[in-house]
Parts: sequence; structure tokens; C-alpha cells
Amino acid sequence: MENASKALIMAAAVLIAVLVVTLIVYLYSSFNQDKKENIELMNQTQLIAFNGKYLAYDGKEDLTYYDIANIATMARNDNKENEEKISVILKPTNQNLSINDGNYSTFMQNLNNKDALDDSDSLIMKDEEILDLLTGKSKRTRVLRKYRCVVSLNTVTGRVETVEFFNI
Repeated sequence: MENASKALIMAAAVLIAVLVVTLIVYLYSSFNQDKKENIELMNQTQLIAFNGKYLAYDGKEDLTYYDIANIATMARNDNKENEEKISVILKPTNQNLSINDGNYSTFMQNLNNKDALDDSDSLIMKDEEILDLLTGKSKRTRVLRKYRCVVSLNTVTGRVETVEFFNI
């Protein structure tokens, strides 16, 4: 009898040990899965925050040369930190402002160039007929040129790949 009770105690100990090991394996795999999900969630959150800076401009049709300059500068800074590059393209000239240093420098110099503001073919200003409410006559005046923005995402990574501006 004594051996039988010892055998039952040993069997119970083995059973408890198996249960403890099973519990440890289950908890480890559960925590590991949670860790993977948390990493994926963090990556998704970072992607949304990164893209959000550019997607805020997508579809807008009242952007000016100054908005384009801000976006081009933002893209250039992001391109320094990331392997995947963002192209900021100004149509119809097809100038890539975020990668090509020469295009970017020329573009930024135009912001402070009085001749670029007065030029009738300027990318910044244009001549427009407006109605003078006091006299009821139309008159020619200089106004900021408006641009429409289209943002494209990379189909594989989901990151912003191209930001294009079209003259309206």
C-alpha cells in the first residue's frame, strides 16, 4: 500500500509538472503574440503619422508656391532620414524638388526673387481680371497662382511615394 500511495503522489506530481509546463508554454506564446501585435500596431501608427503630414494636402486645390516650398522642405528632411524617398513634383515643369538639389535651390531662390514675382510666366504669381466693386469695372491684378495636390502611395509599403502639384 505504501508503494501505491507513493506512486499516486509521484503521478500527481508529474501531472502537476506537465500542467505547469503547459501553462508556461501557453503564457510565453501568448505574450510573444501580443508583442508581435504591439510591434505591428506601432509600425502602423508610425506609418499613419508619417503619411498624414502629406495626405493632409491631398486633393486640395488652393495651395500656393509657399505651400509647395513647405512640403518640398519637409520631404527633403524625411528623405535624409529614410531609405524610401519621396518625390515632390511640380507640373508642368516636372521638377523634382525633394531629391534634385539644383531644382530645390532654384525653387527656393524664387521665393525671395522680386523678378519671379513680377514675371508674367511666374510659378508664384499670375495676372487675373477682377471686378472692382467700387467702380464696377474689371481690372487686371496680380494674384498668387493656385495649385492642386495629388499624393500617391507605394503599393507595397503604403508610404507616401510622390506628391505632385498641378497648376490650376
